[in-house]
Amino acid sequence: MTERCHLLKFRLVQHARRTGGLPQQGGTWYDEDGDAHVPTYDPESEEGGVFSYVIVGTAPCVNDTARLTINRSLAPFAGTSATVAACATQTEVDLCAALGSGAGVGGTWSDINGTGALNGCIFDPSAVGNGTYAFQYQITGTPPCANASATITVNVGSGADAGDDNTLTICGAETRFSLFEALDGTPDQGGAWSDLNGTGAIVEDSLLNATLLPPGGQNAFVYTIEDPGCGSVQATLLISTVDYPDPGSAPQPLVICASDPVMDLAGLLGGDPDEGGTWSGPGGPFDGMLDPATRPSGNYAYTVTGNAYCPDSSAVFQITINQRPDPGLQGEVVVCDTLTAFPLFPVLNGTPDVGGTWLDQSGTGALTGGDLNTTQLPPADYDFIYTVQVAGCAPASSVVKVKVVSNPEAVEVTTICNEVDRTYTVTFNIVGGDPMSYVVSGDPGTVSATSPHVFTSDPVVVSSPFAATITDAYGCAEFHVSASSPCSFDTEVFIPRSFSPNEDGVNDRFIIPGIEGFPNNTVKIFNRWGAKVFDGAGYDNQSVVWDGSSPDALISGPAPAGTYFYVLELGTGAEPFTGYIQLIR
Repeated sequence: MTERCHLLKFRLVQHARRTGGLPQQGGTWYDEDGDAHVPTYDPESEEGGVFSYVIVGTAPCVNDTARLTINRSLAPFAGTSATVAACATQTEVDLCAALGSGAGVGGTWSDINGTGALNGCIFDPSAVGNGTYAFQYQITGTPPCANASATITVNVGSGADAGDDNTLTICGAETRFSLFEALDGTPDQGGAWSDLNGTGAIVEDSLLNATLLPPGGQNAFVYTIEDPGCGSVQATLLISTVDYPDPGSAPQPLVICASDPVMDLAGLLGGDPDEGGTWSGPGGPFDGMLDPATRPSGNYAYTVTGNAYCPDSSAVFQITINQRPDPGLQGEVVVCDTLTAFPLFPVLNGTPDVGGTWLDQSGTGALTGGDLNTTQLPPADYDFIYTVQVAGCAPASSVVKVKVVSNPEAVEVTTICNEVDRTYTVTFNIVGGDPMSYVVSGDPGTVSATSPHVFTSDPVVVSSPFAATITDAYGCAEFHVSASSPCSFDTEVFIPRSFSPNEDGVNDRFIIPGIEGFPNNTVKIFNRWGAKVFDGAGYDNQSVVWDGSSPDALISGPAPAGTYFYVLELGTGAEPFTGYIQLIR
């Protein structure tokens, strides 16, 4: 007979060898009921008993049988070792339950740490306080089975700490008062706040807006932490508020103009400000009446004195005072119609602010930014408005008056031939520019003083071209006029047949029209006897001209009436002109 513990499996034939010699292989095993059995025995699923091993004999030998008796003992199971948490306020923790299902009964507990707080399966954490404690449960095994044991470790803690209750009074102006920091003790984070009075003053996590609390009385706020071992842990705050100094509320930042009237800042305070506060601001003592003309920009404050719970409180005005925009003074300018980008800003008088905008008041379409293209404009007067804007101030504007002018021009140029005098005249109308300052230089002439302004040249000898330049006071550009004689003659000069030097102002000199065009000429006059009475070079009908005297005669003085012979050489190499001139007295 043999004994085996539960959960042990072995081969029957091997055990037979250990107990009864060396059995012959090839036999068959049978249980107590005579049923064939496998060669192995499973103590976990089979009861003990007598098992037979039979070897069939060969005739004349009979069968041989050996018997094996097995007594089965179950192995003990003390449960599963585990660690559990307990709260120091608990009085009972069931350690047997902590072993798990299937643990055997009838075992014994060992208080490894000697707490003295174990009674059977029940452990009392409140008797020992915080700490870690081990307890062993053991079941004695029946030989050949060994003893079985399991250990339960209990971690005893105080649980979550919600802190201690507190009663306090705070300023009613607090908008973000920390409830958590108001708790006494050492509260743990992670809890939740409840508003027992339903004030709605908890605005964010543990922040309290005291301005939402009803005046007077106490308001309860509870802090709760849920602890797995200890359950809910709570602390309560009882909060009262006192009236706070209310300076009212300042408006949004103000931007005003230095030219604005005096402002009463008290009238701009919002809410229900307390009376009796004080005003302060930059620039010296301040009484709340702001004069933008004399005060600087900055922060102006109305302050109400605090109390034992509330500090001084202020409503602060953020005020920017800008100087009135300066667009300068009206300007006027005369410009030529030849400019592609004439800047208007320098035309303004005074000290205009830069950065303004321009308006094409006359709708010319020739203004780009502040530059004027006068080539796109006919001569006329135009207005352009310059506007400067500064935050807080009304816009201010000035006007630039622009007179666009052109240079003077000659139109309807006409030449008229004087066949008698061998001269021609040039006429033309002058338009554009400044009529009051027309100047025609070059060949002489006159300009009519009234409109239309017509220029008429002095007689021009046919042999000379006409050239003149027109300018005016505007000075935009010069205009050049040129012309040539329209006359056509058989001879270069015209020699008259007679003259009468009697000082009556009519035909008093021997005038030879056209001779002015030949400055290298010579003229010689002879009397009937062949005596030379006049000899002139560069005869020009002005400074060199025969006036009927005989300076080259033997006896100088007025030449007598009569017929005289002339010889005229033009100085061009051509044949000289000769003939007779009658001098009449």
